[in-house]
Amino acid sequence: MATYILIIIAQQPAVIGVGALGQVDLTPGYYLYVGSAKKGLPARIARHRRRDKKLHWHVDYLLSRPEFRIIEVWASDSRPECHLARVMLNEPAISVPRPGLGASDCRCPAHFFAYTGELAALHRYLQDLGLGLYNDNEGY
Repeated sequence: MATYILIIIAQQPAVIGVGALGQVDLTPGYYLYVGSAKKGLPARIARHRRRDKKLHWHVDYLLSRPEFRIIEVWASDSRPECHLARVMLNEPAISVPRPGLGASDCRCPAHFFAYTGELAALHRYLQDLGLGLYNDNEGY
């Protein structure tokens, strides 16, 4: 199973209805989504990149909107999704914009995070966590 982190940029503020969570207010900046794919990571990432799709996961509601764009994907075969989500809560530049966002099928506080630091620092942090930059054509 592959665990992945989407680095998402919000170009402008947005108020989005996210299923049972209701309205979520998000400001411009970087966001991180932690997910997993039991098989078929390329297909999962391709699905996340499509704007026109059935809205199934919380992140689908965000990524279907023009304000949000995936800029990078990081992945690992050895770091469980919920473990990564909980570890990330200890990073001072990472916060939970809405409790439960992205974590509807587990007990984690969230799997969707706001990131306020520099992108280069985030890259070092993700490498330290054992993730590699994912390339659609080459993997990670």
